Amino acid sequence: MFDLNKADEIYIRKLKEDPEFAQQLIKHWRNNMPEQYSRRMYEEEYGCHIVDESMYNTGLMYIKDEKDRLLDPWSKEDIMRVVRNYTDIDKEDFYDFDIAMMANIFKGDFYHRVNDSTKVILMALDALKDNDFPYFDSSERAYQWVLAHMKKDSINS
Repeated sequence: MFDLNKADEIYIRKLKEDPEFAQQLIKHWRNNMPEQYSRRMYEEEYGCHIVDESMYNTGLMYIKDEKDRLLDPWSKEDIMRVVRNYTDIDKEDFYDFDIAMMANIFKGDFYHRVNDSTKVILMALDALKDNDFPYFDSSERAYQWVLAHMKKDSINS
């Protein structure tokens, strides 16, 4: 497998040899990996959020219930029907996929105790609005949860 540290050394050397190397590399990535490139640019502009069905569905594959079974998720539409009664999603720092993911994460963690879908969804909503979360912007919490599980899965593969 390729060595990331060695790749960094090559990059630094190439950059010293040719100041345009970084721009050429970016153009190469944009042309050959458009999805990754556009996702990264969106993250730069808007923060790290679950912005499409693909990442949302990937995240759902990691959610388990209290008995360690894959979760039967609530639909995004049902979740948003509840959320819209309590907040104007267009004025929030997170997106509908973010809240749907977080609601299903909370379903897996708490529904067996609370057993009230509205309360669990509102707990998830509160978690995304929690501004004093210390590790990253709280509105990015659902994205970071999915990313952490994807990284863990790739390490274990």
